[in-house]
Amino acid sequence: MTTRLQNLARRLVDGARLLTRRQARRLAAWIRRGRREDLTGLAAVLGCIVRALLVAAGAYGLWRIIRATPELLFALVPVWCWAAIRTAQDAAEHVPEEVPEDVQEDAGTKADRGTALLWHVVHALAAAESASRAGLHLDTVLDSAVQVGLIPADTELPAMRAWVEAAGLPVADQVGYRIGGKPVTRVGFKLSAVTEALGMTPTALVQARSETPVGGASAAPTQPVEEIPVGVPASTSTEAPVSAVLRLIPGGRQNRLAAAPLLLSKERAQGVR
Repeated sequence: MTTRLQNLARRLVDGARLLTRRQARRLAAWIRRGRREDLTGLAAVLGCIVRALLVAAGAYGLWRIIRATPELLFALVPVWCWAAIRTAQDAAEHVPEEVPEDVQEDAGTKADRGTALLWHVVHALAAAESASRAGLHLDTVLDSAVQVGLIPADTELPAMRAWVEAAGLPVADQVGYRIGGKPVTRVGFKLSAVTEALGMTPTALVQARSETPVGGASAAPTQPVEEIPVGVPASTSTEAPVSAVLRLIPGGRQNRLAAAPLLLSKERAQGVR
């Protein structure tokens, strides 16, 4: 009984953290969309300022209402706890709770962290495939990567999307599946599109790597997925480059270099908006 309560409490804390981070990212993205690219100076960011003021006014109004009617907390707190537990459960269902040992081995240097992150995404897709899902939401993968320390906590969804797309994994604007019996549609991966890009399913790729014998074809890329800006070419060859994710395939095309994925940073996040 105690263990069950401890697990529930842990799930509540983890889910609340993920839910808070997710909602903060959505609010920040909504505020940023108020920027006018056809204007300059203060006029360009006026929409962002107005939206930020609306968010602040809404938060202040909610605080005043709760202060005047604290009984509302009896309804709001259970709803928040339920949403947090569902968020944690969704993350646990589709993403490995721990970084696999082979992924940990890839995370030794700064350059290797790109490879480790890419393998983390592949493992997450394989987990979603095992759960018979048609896809996987990108923010779920982002949250799990933050949890295991593969990327900074302030990594934003646009930067993550640009990174995985540059690595060769297609991302769709609308990916829907049921979470807790309720259909939810967000930006994410469609497993059919990922399978087409890889030439195999994510599960098959994970299995192929685990079955690669020592001394045989390299299970990891011969050159790790580097973390460099996409604007810097990694090769001047006229041959069509191979995406970073294809270089993960054991015995496959990992010897052909390609432009590396993006460096996950605030600067890059600003560039893709």
